[in-house]
Amino acid sequence: MIKRYNLKKVTLHGLRYTNATVWNEKRQDLKTISTSLGHSSITTAADIYMAVSSEQLSEAVQIFDVLVEKTMAPKIGTKDLIN
Repeated sequence: MIKRYNLKKVTLHGLRYTNATVWNEKRQDLKTISTSLGHSSITTAADIYMAVSSEQLSEAVQIFDVLVEKTMAPKIGTKDLIN
């Protein structure tokens, strides 16, 4: 099947890593991800098996920008944000 569909060989660790990362991207809670991987602590799942995708990072930056704009612009004025 790997040859037929020209797929990369993936290790078991690679599948676990991808699985945890995809669930994280789909907003599955960390405890559920950790439990499904067989870990007793969410720290192990978070530190070893999960990555932050570029889409998640971009979304976080956009959320922060909106928060700054909503909280800072009325106090210092939009003109001051530009300069």
